[in-house]
Amino acid sequence: MAKAKGKRNRRKEKLEFVQDYLPIRDLKNGIIETTDNRYIKILEIEPINFTLRSDEEQFNIISSFASWLKISPMRLQFKSITRRADSDKHISMICEELEHEENPQCKELGEDYIGLIKDVGNREALTRRFFLIFQYEAVGRNESDDYAKIYGMLQTAEQTARAYFMQCGNSIVQSKDPDEATAEILYMFYNRRSCTDEPFSSRVDRIVVDTMAAKKKIIGMDPVPPIRMANFLAPRGIDLSHYNYVVMDGLYYSFLYIKAGGYPSRVRAGWMSSLINAGEGVDIDVHLRRENRSRTIDSITLDEKIFEQIFTCIKIRGALYDTRKTAPVRVYTYTPNISKILSEILACHFCDEMKKIYLQGKIFELIAVYCDEVICKSPTNDFGIRISVEDYNALLKAREFIGENFAHPLTIPIVAKAIAINEQKLKDGFKRCFGVTVNDYVVEKRLEAAIRLLKTGKHTVQEVTWMVGYSHTGYFIELFRKHYGISPGEMLKNNR
Repeated sequence: MAKAKGKRNRRKEKLEFVQDYLPIRDLKNGIIETTDNRYIKILEIEPINFTLRSDEEQFNIISSFASWLKISPMRLQFKSITRRADSDKHISMICEELEHEENPQCKELGEDYIGLIKDVGNREALTRRFFLIFQYEAVGRNESDDYAKIYGMLQTAEQTARAYFMQCGNSIVQSKDPDEATAEILYMFYNRRSCTDEPFSSRVDRIVVDTMAAKKKIIGMDPVPPIRMANFLAPRGIDLSHYNYVVMDGLYYSFLYIKAGGYPSRVRAGWMSSLINAGEGVDIDVHLRRENRSRTIDSITLDEKIFEQIFTCIKIRGALYDTRKTAPVRVYTYTPNISKILSEILACHFCDEMKKIYLQGKIFELIAVYCDEVICKSPTNDFGIRISVEDYNALLKAREFIGENFAHPLTIPIVAKAIAINEQKLKDGFKRCFGVTVNDYVVEKRLEAAIRLLKTGKHTVQEVTWMVGYSHTGYFIELFRKHYGISPGEMLKNNR
């Protein structure tokens, strides 16, 4: 009993170290591994002045950003940090130049300029840094954490973000050493005050020296013992004993949480600028989670009599189905008119009752066009092949899953795990229902996305290759030419 109690006390004492409160286990290839088995990537975004852009430029930026959100990682965090500008480096550079200045008038002007920088800088000069943070999301259920796959998916997400943000006018900082850059960002997060007095490189040197001394090692002769990543990043102190604020590195932090419904559904362009420009010490964190498309479309309640008329219309044309046992399997590719109506439904800008009226009208139009172009004009109305409702719904989910994740590596086992269906059922049922194999459908969705991206004329062929999920440009070019009879370079040239 005494030994067990001693062990419990030792575990409790271990939590008294500041670094034990940091949920960081390791940092490798610019990827943060947390103590709760998450893998996180941090990218620094160079900002643009959105408000100074023309209406057309703002619209294009918003459209490109919205397109990226549709294929972005499931969970995103945008972080804005505002700090007082460090003008010491700039002042020291000017002083060095003035030492070699021989003209007394220029020297006097330089000294006046230094005085102006000190006066204005101490009162008003601020710097802002913007970060994009996302994490690895397992495609399937109960999937083992294979680091190569995790690294590949995060790299793909990073390359896609770079391409889209470039289209928006932003660039993502490219560092020579991703580990060092990420560690320095984390160090700044946790040491907002100390990082100005002790740069990250100095902190690393100090931690190494202290560790060597504690282990009684000789610097330059003995190898450096293993050091936890958290030791390099930990602040000098954390106080979590207060209910309404936190003290970290000598600074007081308070948090204001605004729920998703805290803002109206439609806002003006640049609506967050007032928050970002609030002043020193005000950080803005926006957390986003991408929902399945089926959850984002408003449900429409149809009048019972109208529904009966529609059902009768469909029944007359031979499209019979039994919801109790089986479902029709023949699924047709969207026609251009159907695709246009669906796009208009998703882009609805009306609100409240007007939105309901608009969407109901579009639903009626969609059904009428479907009956006319798909059922009436199809070569046959024979729905002879039947499948259970459960399997059919699973195959529909598989098709939706591929449509939302085609830019990621997808195989039959990955898709089968994601929707919880037998691999053989997925392989056979997908071909019977939709007329194409799973792999062919992935290729189809990728090439459709490539067509849309190339028609904008804003991406290189290599960028499009990454954005649609291919790693080898040569293979993508060959595949594109085989399907469309034209190379992606030629299509890009025609749209510029």
